[in-house]
Amino acid sequence: MKLTEFQIKNFRSLNDSGPVAVRKLTSLVGRNESGKTNLLLALTTLKPPGGQIALNPIKDFPRHRRLSECTDDTEVVSTTWELSDDEEAELTAIFPRALGVTHIRIGRRYTAPSTWVRFVDLKPLAFSAADVEKHLRKIQPVLEAPAEKLEADPQAVAKAAISKLVTDLTSSNEPLAWAQASGPSLANLRKVFAGAGITILDREDGLLEELEDTAAKISGDGPACKKTRDWATALLPTFVYVSEYPELTGHKNIDEYLTRKQQQRTGINDADRNFEKMCEVAGLGKLISGFVIARNAQIAVIAGRSTERVEPTLCRPS
Repeated sequence: MKLTEFQIKNFRSLNDSGPVAVRKLTSLVGRNESGKTNLLLALTTLKPPGGQIALNPIKDFPRHRRLSECTDDTEVVSTTWELSDDEEAELTAIFPRALGVTHIRIGRRYTAPSTWVRFVDLKPLAFSAADVEKHLRKIQPVLEAPAEKLEADPQAVAKAAISKLVTDLTSSNEPLAWAQASGPSLANLRKVFAGAGITILDREDGLLEELEDTAAKISGDGPACKKTRDWATALLPTFVYVSEYPELTGHKNIDEYLTRKQQQRTGINDADRNFEKMCEVAGLGKLISGFVIARNAQIAVIAGRSTERVEPTLCRPS
């Protein structure tokens, strides 16, 4: 995915940055204290190296506004990403309704985790309450006629199944709620009529199949949509904000870094923290942990007065 635009709201000195276009090289120009740093800091909260954490309204919400305006659902970051051809194909394979989607919006709110994903120009679910009622008007009399000919007990069961179906088919105009109610009722009607030996006429049976197919597609749409949101979130890059360029000297003394890492009183410095962030982004987090384990082993060996020395080793992939 390629970042093409982002927008920051409700963060420190920024009420609303408006859309910020992103290209291969993007420059932010402004006077001191105009919000350039806050713009970038807010963007990094979308996916920082240590994982997303909740923002602090006292620290992060604009100070000139009432704190009561800030809730867990207050928007902070909105980003727009362009998909590659391969990513578009992968998206469609997971979520067929996303065919033709070329951009995804991903953002976060004050609480964490609160990443949201939206698909630009996603086709709406194919559902019409008016068409459902039209089908129902044709089906209901055909279902009721053979039910009337049954004996008392099976007749009561069949009528109850028809009544439940009518209620559920007209229960909601919201697609997912409709599908969750109608799917089981349609299946129950089939079961009751089969048990009573009632054969539904071809035309009405075809209408029932259309309703069943619609309910199945809508019910399956939710899980596919959630899976796609997880897929898109996993594709997000890790954002790192490095504020002190002189600290990036081009080299790093691992032994000195490990020594500082072991010191509880002083600990690591800002340059070390930036080094760890860069390693995390580069996928070298486990390697750094290996350095620490090796250093601990070395200290343990020395403490035991052994002549054996364990050196931290940098392993290069073959």
